[in-house]
Amino acid sequence: MSKKQQIIDLWKTSFNDSDTFIQFYFNKVYKDENALTITKNGKIISALQLIPYDMTYGKETISVGYISGACTDPSERGKGWMHQLLLQAFEMMKERNMTITVLIPAEKSLFYYYQTQGYTPVYDYSLRLFSIKEPGSINNHIQIKPLNEELFHSSYIYFDRKLRERPMSILHSEDDFKNIVTDNRLDGGDVAVATNEKNDVTGIAFISFAEDKKIIIKEILYNREEIKNALLTAIANHYKTPQLIYKTPPSLPDTHPYGMAMVIDRQKMITLWKATNPENPHSFDLLNTMNIQELTALTLGYNERKAYMNLMMD
Repeated sequence: MSKKQQIIDLWKTSFNDSDTFIQFYFNKVYKDENALTITKNGKIISALQLIPYDMTYGKETISVGYISGACTDPSERGKGWMHQLLLQAFEMMKERNMTITVLIPAEKSLFYYYQTQGYTPVYDYSLRLFSIKEPGSINNHIQIKPLNEELFHSSYIYFDRKLRERPMSILHSEDDFKNIVTDNRLDGGDVAVATNEKNDVTGIAFISFAEDKKIIIKEILYNREEIKNALLTAIANHYKTPQLIYKTPPSLPDTHPYGMAMVIDRQKMITLWKATNPENPHSFDLLNTMNIQELTALTLGYNERKAYMNLMMD
C-alpha cells in the first residue's frame, strides 16, 4: 500500500471528515514530500503534513511551516510518536529556512498538548452579530453576486491585497484560494463578491454553515463599512434569515483562541522584531534568554492580538 493511501486510512480513523473532503484534500493539498511518518511493523502509525505558507510581518514576508493532519493510530497514542514527528518537522523547517511554525488544534483539549511541544496560542478571532435593519435595501452602486469564473482572478488579487494590509497575516496563493473556495462549496457554502459600477471587486465574503444550520461568515473583506453591510444584507436576504454571525480579526477583549505558533528561527525573528519595534527597551540579550513561548508571544504581538490566520486547509 502506498504512503499516501496509508496516511488516508490513518486520517479516516482520526478525524470525522467526509470522504468528499478527504478525497479533495489528498488530491489538491497533499504532497508526499511534505508528509512525515513513523512506521511500525511496515505500517504507518503516525503522520503529519508540513505545508508551506507565507506571512506578512511588517514590511517583510516570512516563511511559515503549517502542521496539518497530525494524527496517530488510536492503539499507538500516548507513546510519544507525535513528539518524535514534531521534532522531525522542526528540523525540516530549519532546512527549508522557515521562520515560524503554526497549527490549529483539532479540538480544545489539544491546546495543552501542543503547549508541551513548544507552541503557544497567538492566533485569535472575534465573532460579531449582524442584524438586517432594512431587508432588501442595498446601495444601487454596489453589486453583490456569487464568485464566478469571470471574477475569480480579480477576486483573488483583491483577497491577497486585503490580507497583506494586515500586519501579521497568513497569506494564501491563488491555487490555495481556489482550494478554499472549492472546499467551502463542497460543504454547502459559497463565496459572495461585491463589485462597483466598473466591475472592480470591492468586497468578498466566505459563507458557511454551522452544525445547527446557522450561517457563519468565515471571512469578510471590504473597502468600506457600507460594502460590508451590503454583503451581509444580500447574504441574509438570499438565505432568508434576519441575522448572521461573522468572523473578524481579533478585537479585545472579546476574542476566541484559534491557532498556535512557535518561533523556529530565533535570530531572524528577534532581528525582525527589533527592526519593527526600535523604541522597545528589550535588548538582544534579553530576547535571547526568553523561552521560546515567551519569545513567540512577544514577537507575534499576542498581547495586542496582532497576528491573524484563517481559512486554512485542514
